[in-house]
Amino acid sequence: MLLARPVHAQLPLFIAGFAGAAFDIGGDTPNSGGGFGYQGQIGARVGRVVLAGEYGHHAMGQNRKAQAFGAVVRLPAVSTGAVRPYFVAGIAEYKYAPVIGGKSRALGGSAGLGAFFTFRSERVGALLEARYHSAFTGLGSLSSRDFTAVLAGLQIGL
Repeated sequence: MLLARPVHAQLPLFIAGFAGAAFDIGGDTPNSGGGFGYQGQIGARVGRVVLAGEYGHHAMGQNRKAQAFGAVVRLPAVSTGAVRPYFVAGIAEYKYAPVIGGKSRALGGSAGLGAFFTFRSERVGALLEARYHSAFTGLGSLSSRDFTAVLAGLQIGL
């Protein structure tokens, strides 16, 4: 008789938490700068691809901040070592404070590179990630809604 593997073996779930810095890269804001950033993810690995829901909070100097509620996908490089580089891309609803350009919310995206460092097991590892974030409303130019986040974190399999 064939028994199905437990759900967590078929679809490995995880939680991840990150902390680091966010840097405003928009060229039209006199109060640009950097600040503390953090984000959390909960998701699943489907084959080699990682899909996750995400919340992030990024401070960009002079009391400016952006919150992001969205989803990300991580596409790892073909690697079998303890360090696995990956490409990450996401889509999110960004909430800006203070209000920029008359709107406090905008749909946007992010893209970047990262690395997953496995510990003794595949279920626990450290992450290092750098991503560019931008609202879709200012495509084609750097705006006060564009920033880069450089974060390190821990991922734990459930």
